[in-house]
Order: sequence, then C-alpha cells, then structure tokens
Amino acid sequence: MIVIVVNRATGEELLRERGWEGEFPRVGDIMELHCGETRRWRVDEVDWVFADAPAESHDDVPLKCLTVKASPFDVATGRSADPICECGHRESIHSPNGCTGRSHTCECSSFKEKAPA
Repeated sequence: MIVIVVNRATGEELLRERGWEGEFPRVGDIMELHCGETRRWRVDEVDWVFADAPAESHDDVPLKCLTVKASPFDVATGRSADPICECGHRESIHSPNGCTGRSHTCECSSFKEKAPA
C-alpha cells in the first residue's frame, strides 16, 4: 500500500511510503514527519485511490494508493502554522503567481515564487 503525504498549499510531495502498516491517517490527525528537519503536519484531506476494476465487478476493490493533503502545524499554539503576509492574507491562499485574496485582485507578491534565473 502506498501512502503519499503532500503539502496542501504548495502541492510538494513530503513523503512517499511504500508498504504502509497500521492505521491510515484521518482528517484532523497530527503527523510528525522526520524528513530533514522534524515537522508536524495536520491532515486536511485524505484521497483514496482504488485499483481499476470492471464495472460489473461486485467484489471488494483493493486500495491502490492513499494521498494525504496536510498543512504545517505549530505545536506551541495548537494551530496550523499558516503565516500571515504583509497584505493580511494567509500564506495558504497564495499561489505561485501571487495572492488569491480579494477574489484574485490582491496585488501582494510577498509569497510569490521567484522565477529561476
């Protein structure tokens, strides 16, 4: 069984675990990942991907993959670590092209990804 943990805000893959054992993460769970520096993540969404099966099949369809979308979690405050930028919007609503606040009319660029040189 493959479990993939993804940063919800950026889409960056944080962990790909083949042969996951034990219970699967559930929405609201706090996960501690030890890839590089130790960080805690809050599970925001769980997507189940099942193996292909014929439409007429009535048997149990095996689980192929589980994708977990998570946000950084700050243990000290007990909240998701989602910093606020200079425009007053949270980092999680910023896209690579800029802030999506105020119905995509915010002109802030503080979290904008820098173009490769």
